[in-house]
Amino acid sequence: MGALVALAIDFSARLAQWAATKLFFAALLMVGLPFVLKGVINWAFSQISSFIISILSTTMPSLSAPVLSLSGISAWMFQQSNLSTAIAIVLSAVATRLILNFIPFVK
Repeated sequence: MGALVALAIDFSARLAQWAATKLFFAALLMVGLPFVLKGVINWAFSQISSFIISILSTTMPSLSAPVLSLSGISAWMFQQSNLSTAIAIVLSAVATRLILNFIPFVK
């Protein structure tokens, strides 16, 4: 009888550890991933806009400054409307759903 109680205690401890690990990684995924994705999206957008500005300034030197600053205005509007945050949240929700599909008995 004592072996059965020891086995039950060991099983419950392992189950609690497994649940705590899953909870920790789920929270990390839902909280940390949007911040990382927002940073990556902002970095990619700034790299693309600076690349486009450099190409436009070298290929068309007669292009006026207001046309070149349109990409800066669009970047400012992108940042002010928090589109990068929205995209990061949507992508983290998709990633969470994909990860939950790998856990058995979760539908």
